[in-house]
Amino acid sequence: MDRKSGGRRFEPDRGLQGEDPRSVTTGGFDVYGRSDAAGTPGVGSGGVRVAGDLQFRWELSGSGGVTYRIADGTSEHETYIGYCTDALADLLYAMTGLYGNSSGERFSFDRESMETRWLLRRQGTDVAIAVFEFPDGGTSWGSADETGGTLLWRSVQPRGVLCHAVVEAADAVLREHGEAGYLEKWMRHPFPVAALQDLQRLHRREDGCRHERCRKGIGPTSNGTVP
Repeated sequence: MDRKSGGRRFEPDRGLQGEDPRSVTTGGFDVYGRSDAAGTPGVGSGGVRVAGDLQFRWELSGSGGVTYRIADGTSEHETYIGYCTDALADLLYAMTGLYGNSSGERFSFDRESMETRWLLRRQGTDVAIAVFEFPDGGTSWGSADETGGTLLWRSVQPRGVLCHAVVEAADAVLREHGEAGYLEKWMRHPFPVAALQDLQRLHRREDGCRHERCRKGIGPTSNGTVP
């Protein structure tokens, strides 16, 4: 199943209207967003990138697959996705969009045959994150709202905390595999260097990040390695 890549913007009055973004009951348990994370980045065990209470991991597995995990200290969401879309680029470009004038961003991961859809809604300096699953991506892909989807995970995070965690995770993938190694594993799409550089630059400038890797930036060499 071949999908068209690219993050898609959404209007905040679609779908999630009328709910408290900090608390929602789903699947028999409560998920509470955290908007008071300290924002101090660090590196946890197992390659997990940590920013405040938020943890995000993006780990290539086998050929043409990735497992990601996101956790906010209260709950977590983890899933496996395939290479039919330029998944990491879509994630990075959606985060970049949070620094523009849009009210939010939406993008999807292809799980053949399911769809996992992220909605990012700006709330001042915070971002409300909602992750939905659709059982039949062939019919739900590109739909205007979340009708028929199941809410998997939800949180509220400061934009700087969320974007720093994503930058750290993507940068860790590049440092571990290099551009050549990434392409060998992901196969259909190269590592999105430009997307990571754009997000890192905006995060550093708009959020005032002083973390060493953010200040230094990334600079892969022509042979695909990273200094």
